[in-house]
Amino acid sequence: MTNNVPSRGEMERNLSQSIQAFYRDRLSCRVGKISCHIFGNQVAIIVENSVTSLERVLNNSEDQNFVRDLRNRIDCIVKSELITKIKQIIGVEVIDLTIDTTLEHNFTGVLVLLNEMPQTRKTKRN
Repeated sequence: MTNNVPSRGEMERNLSQSIQAFYRDRLSCRVGKISCHIFGNQVAIIVENSVTSLERVLNNSEDQNFVRDLRNRIDCIVKSELITKIKQIIGVEVIDLTIDTTLEHNFTGVLVLLNEMPQTRKTKRN
């Protein structure tokens, strides 16, 4: 009988791939490495090279407040869609998600609080 419950590593990999596809398809941004780690009922995600080309151009302009406001709006849209993706992939309700992007260092950090620990298949690593 085949076990359909993914391992924690498989779940983290599926989440990373889904986030990469989201940035590519919805934001036209080819992100770098994405690190996802599930710790009990928490998830930490780091997205490297998450700043869009338009933001990079605008960041060189005089109006830094405009660029920061634009990024905050993008993060708000990303937050909503990430909550949906995480729920689909992990199979657990998301209580809260916080997201922030640094334009200076070109990465996004995401912290997720889940309603409960996701069900994962036991592996040697667990």
